[in-house]
Amino acid sequence: MKKTATIMAISILCIFATTIICEAGQVYHTKAGFLVATTEANLDMAMGFIADNDGAALNEMGRSGRVSMLSPGQAVYVEKRTWSGKVKIRPVGMIGTVWTVMEAIE
Repeated sequence: MKKTATIMAISILCIFATTIICEAGQVYHTKAGFLVATTEANLDMAMGFIADNDGAALNEMGRSGRVSMLSPGQAVYVEKRTWSGKVKIRPVGMIGTVWTVMEAIE
């Protein structure tokens, strides 16, 4: 039982490491019509407002600079990826990062 758990853990780590190595330096491009947020927590909050159909709260987040619409066609790197489909992206040549959903890049 312990041996099986160890083998499974090593397999998962190998898959994860392969994903990171293959993704390092890969350039993606952004799509139109998606939100970006300054933090993962702000993205979660915005997605909640969208699910609740609370446009006023979402607009307030936009006015405060916590979320905005993604510009299409921008070259970005993926800095971090979550199991829930969120990605932290960094535009090529820039140092700042933002959060969006995986579907927002190709």
